[in-house]
Amino acid sequence: MTEPDTFAARVEPHLRAVEEAIVPGTDWGRDFQQIIDRIREDARKTDAMEREAGPDGSLEELTAAIDESLALVTQLVAKHSPADQSPGQ
Repeated sequence: MTEPDTFAARVEPHLRAVEEAIVPGTDWGRDFQQIIDRIREDARKTDAMEREAGPDGSLEELTAAIDESLALVTQLVAKHSPADQSPGQ
């Protein structure tokens, strides 16, 4: 079965990759999980808004903003290796 061609579906593999890099039980990990959850929610809202807007509506600015947020999260995760994290950091 093919995944739907939605913004949320395209973003999800990237969010999962970031989640895999998070060390559970760390403050850093909780902060990033909140950001990831927010991006997921925003992606679903974007898809709903695109459906409501119809074929002539465009939400390119919103999807670009979410893409930027995801890129920032990915960069921040890359700066922190699991070896740098310990519970309570």
